[in-house]
Amino acid sequence: MTGGRPPELRRKNRALVLRALVKHGDISRTGLAEAVGLTGTAITRITRELLDVGLIEEGDKANQGRFLGRPRTCLALASTGLYVIGLAMQAADRLLVLANLQGEILSSRQIPFEVVLDFTGKVDAVSNLVDELAAEAGISKKQIIGIGAAIAGAVDPMAGYVKTSPPLGWQDVPLVALLEDATGLPVAVDNVNNAICAAECQFGTYQGTRNLMLFSITQGAGASFVIDGEIVRGRSFAAGQIGHMPVTGASDLCSCGARGCLNTVVSGMAILADFEGTTYERLAARNADENTRRMLKMLERSLTGDVRAIRALHDAGERLGAILNVFTLAFQPEHVLLAGQIGRNPYFVKGVEDSVSRDTRLAGLCTDRVGMSIMGVDEAAVFLALSRFLLSEKLDLQTLKNLSRWRRDARSKTTAAENGAPDRWVTP
Repeated sequence: MTGGRPPELRRKNRALVLRALVKHGDISRTGLAEAVGLTGTAITRITRELLDVGLIEEGDKANQGRFLGRPRTCLALASTGLYVIGLAMQAADRLLVLANLQGEILSSRQIPFEVVLDFTGKVDAVSNLVDELAAEAGISKKQIIGIGAAIAGAVDPMAGYVKTSPPLGWQDVPLVALLEDATGLPVAVDNVNNAICAAECQFGTYQGTRNLMLFSITQGAGASFVIDGEIVRGRSFAAGQIGHMPVTGASDLCSCGARGCLNTVVSGMAILADFEGTTYERLAARNADENTRRMLKMLERSLTGDVRAIRALHDAGERLGAILNVFTLAFQPEHVLLAGQIGRNPYFVKGVEDSVSRDTRLAGLCTDRVGMSIMGVDEAAVFLALSRFLLSEKLDLQTLKNLSRWRRDARSKTTAAENGAPDRWVTP
């Protein structure tokens, strides 16, 4: 059992139980007790609390593993009743989604580009979209426990600031304060690649991994590193911004003003320039949305056998592989993942794998070959919200108890109205 004073102990044990439900899915109380190392009495008390506030639900009965005899009732995170919002913003993705506590995305909206250009002045538009998502799902905004925002750029999650985001054109945006004031909901923010990496380690295929490197290739190149179970953020929260690393032999002018950055040789824009027979510098002068459209079209053409697109993607993958080899030797991760529209392309992945396989110094340093993250940026934003507002030891149970009472009252009034109760019993 986890140590600490009684209130702290209850919060820690509650978080342990919720995390176990994320990891195991449907599981009995007996299975939970074994999974988290708590007594049956403690599990009964904790799960009763969580059931009362609607965080978990009882499901089918089943025998589990070696537990024989009478079937036990399984528990799972609630699929209805409470929800989170995910906000994902990078060059090609501007999404707002509503999800349940099991991480299932129920509905979504596109964030208009004009909101991105003037987020501080038009943040109320995001609040209106949250209201739309709630109304579409037939729920009250009170049932949303928080917003997770996954943003491209250097993000200070503790201060709630986006320090700089070149893809969005942002500088020193107090995103958490803006969104909390506009929506009335608690907000957590993180860099989009860190959000994907954390979601993979906590919720995804790589649950429990303590040393992982993720390289995300979209219009630009970014990365995230988990070392000994912790995200590496750096002094200025810009760790993982690998797009502006200098590359020997590269000479194209980057958007940052320097020449020879990694972005100019492995990013989606660099690959598109190679495919179209132009330069990164000339491409960067074009409309960003038009570049995105052309990049996605190039990816489609590669999947239909376009030799020029395949070659451009494979060559860029090999160039990234050479950089990845350096990081692998330095950090010796358990797994290396590729993410993003470019990073998941099979010909780009093949280029990375070919480069890695040629470096004999890497033998035995990774438990598997280069893998792909299938975690979407919207899913990562959802899991950020779940991590901060559901699985945290700071979970506000009292607020959820008040909400549970409000929901019961609302259901009673609805039933009374349907049964023809006097108007004075029904909230207008």
